[in-house]
Amino acid sequence: MSNGDDLTYENEIRKIRVSLTDVEDAKKVADNLMIKKVEKYEAQIKDLKNEINRLQESYDNLKIIDDGHQKLNGELQTKVNKLEKDNKILEVKLEKQLKEFRNKGDL
Repeated sequence: MSNGDDLTYENEIRKIRVSLTDVEDAKKVADNLMIKKVEKYEAQIKDLKNEINRLQESYDNLKIIDDGHQKLNGELQTKVNKLEKDNKILEVKLEKQLKEFRNKGDL
């Protein structure tokens, strides 16, 4: 092996070391970029979770209101049905009385 061969070998080793340093630097840059992306997505996830919680609370409130309205509507429907039944009974009684008055000649 000549002295020229040693220099070529040393140059190759230097190139490999430089290449390894470049790869390590590239890995560091890539890691930093990935960390920034992850932090960005974590912030978005946090915002979305807060939005989900806000929407769930709104839904729960609307559900409570809806349940109350359904209960009131049911009570009103029951009253309407009773009043319609009572009205029908009164209508029949009134017709009966009118018929009796007509038969007596009062009307």
